Amino acid sequence: MAASNYEDLSGRGGLIASGRWHNRGRAVVYCAESLDLARIEVEQGLGLPAFLWPDSYRLLRVSVPGTTRIEHLQAEDLPLDWRDDILATRRIGDAWLRSNRAALLRVPPPGPTGSTTSSIRRTVRPISWKSSGSSRWRKCWPERSGRRTRRAAAPVKPGLAGLPRRVRRRGGTRG
Repeated sequence: MAASNYEDLSGRGGLIASGRWHNRGRAVVYCAESLDLARIEVEQGLGLPAFLWPDSYRLLRVSVPGTTRIEHLQAEDLPLDWRDDILATRRIGDAWLRSNRAALLRVPPPGPTGSTTSSIRRTVRPISWKSSGSSRWRKCWPERSGRRTRRAAAPVKPGLAGLPRRVRRRGGTRG
């Protein structure tokens, strides 16, 4: 799943703003293996709880081919304070983006969970993206949105079948 203000996977949010694993000016899509991890990533990126997200945000279900080259980064390979040192993680991510070694970089999650997030590069070796639809994010997290909904999103399959990316807000901030 991709939680985004955009309904494409161009990575243009990374061109506008820096993320946890890159500096601004790089087309990057941030993803997660589960809806809950995507929510955590987006909440940290925006600095807002889910119930304050704009209604325009969408969840995109994304498929990545099984032949896609993936590089894995383990927590023990990172500086001890990497969760608090965003400059260090951005240096690591920027170096990976320049390296052209793989299309995806799997990184540890920001909190103590068992799943991983993936930072996906779009510019150098574009991979074949397949988006199989989208839905309003409030349908997927109705208990966190403060609104009632009739349907909840289908569960996401484990692995890279459902990948969310870090969200970038268009325009200024909302209060």
